[in-house]
Amino acid sequence: PTHKPAATSQPFAAVQVHSALATGHVDASDGNSRVTGTDVTLTVAPTGKNDVKVTGAPAVLATADSRLESASFTLHEATGIATVPGPGTLASKTMGRTTSAPPPPAPAPAPPPAPAVANTTSSPPTTVHWDGNALADLNKNTVNITGPVLVNSRSDDGTLNEAHSDNLTLTLVDRPKATQPAATVGGGGGGGGGVGGGVGDKQLDHLSLVGNFRAQSVLRDAAGTRLLRQVDVLGDRLNYAGTGAVEIPGPGKLLFADLRDAQPAVAPAAVGQNPSVQNPAADNPSAQLAQSARGTTAMQWAAGIAYDPAVRTATVRGDVFIAYKPLGEDRVAYTLSGDQVSATLAPTTAANAPAPTDLTTPGALQRVEALGRLRFTARGTSVLAHQMIFDPEQQIVIALAEPNGVVEVYDDANRGTTRFKSARFNLKTGQVEDMRGATGQFSGGTVNPAPPAPPTRR
Repeated sequence: PTHKPAATSQPFAAVQVHSALATGHVDASDGNSRVTGTDVTLTVAPTGKNDVKVTGAPAVLATADSRLESASFTLHEATGIATVPGPGTLASKTMGRTTSAPPPPAPAPAPPPAPAVANTTSSPPTTVHWDGNALADLNKNTVNITGPVLVNSRSDDGTLNEAHSDNLTLTLVDRPKATQPAATVGGGGGGGGGVGGGVGDKQLDHLSLVGNFRAQSVLRDAAGTRLLRQVDVLGDRLNYAGTGAVEIPGPGKLLFADLRDAQPAVAPAAVGQNPSVQNPAADNPSAQLAQSARGTTAMQWAAGIAYDPAVRTATVRGDVFIAYKPLGEDRVAYTLSGDQVSATLAPTTAANAPAPTDLTTPGALQRVEALGRLRFTARGTSVLAHQMIFDPEQQIVIALAEPNGVVEVYDDANRGTTRFKSARFNLKTGQVEDMRGATGQFSGGTVNPAPPAPPTRR
């Protein structure tokens, strides 16, 4: 106004901004998230639920632990819908990490042009790239991405992980209130509003690779010239929880190769003479278990596989077939088929859980239990049983029969057969010991032709 209003007149009404358009290089921050681009349109609603449309080269939305890049994206706070057409990229520090500990707090609000929100964790981020479209419903805490989708990550030990799938589904949860800022620009508390539309208040809970997923984890030496370990997994779907639990429902295949050198053992006398000399292979149970994993393992199943990190056990179901070929002469090759196989891994000292595409990297095998229509073959001997327990370090298989059944052992070389209620198979020596009472014996007692082996699964 050009004049001062009279004392008796009504004061000016409060001014409310309805919309704002910024062009050029735009940088906006509310302390919880930051938006940069070449054009930003902000539509402000009386409720504080704003609409934000960003275009740029690229358009970027950054929070304390993630960064989204695309040619453009739109956030509608009133509906909680965010749309990000591809090609787009999402890099996250928390994706694939366990959620048992709260994430680091978001930085305090700072006015633009403050530096970009920095990542406070040391682990490299997990990166998701898509060519289709990403649609996020922040009210329902879901993100659906159409592909093809590529997920990349790097584990703390240097393992490179890569996964491909047709689509990707993310389930989010609200970040704990203690880690949210006290207020955001244009939207009250930490639960919404501001230039980021409340995206910074979310963190990953579940992740699913959907449709023709294939994942690979590769570890090389420091020079990058020698392959030390590789895991390949194929399936139709992979479900991953922030707790570290993994599930592949339906049929799938896995190939694991551990090509690392054997840990050298030091003679006991040398250890005794020099206290500084350690014998990790002989004195460290974890090192011994790691030795048992050296070699290649191929696995196939029909019903699914699930890993529970709380008990470090992976359970494989449905027409399971496993073939193991050792690296070195201290282990024995074997095959195992049956209805269900459960493998327990040795404890790990890693501080962080694996990234999503590193979920299939196994630890040292500690114990294997199998159940239902089992056939174990090694050293020219086949054992058929209802239940088996396998100690991979001691190379011992315990075979048990059903209450009214028997354990059948076939000597493939002599076509001999013997039957037990339970048996102990020593893979190191090739001997099968009767644990209760045999009804036959090898090559001299009851000799029956061995039944035909089941067709090999590929």
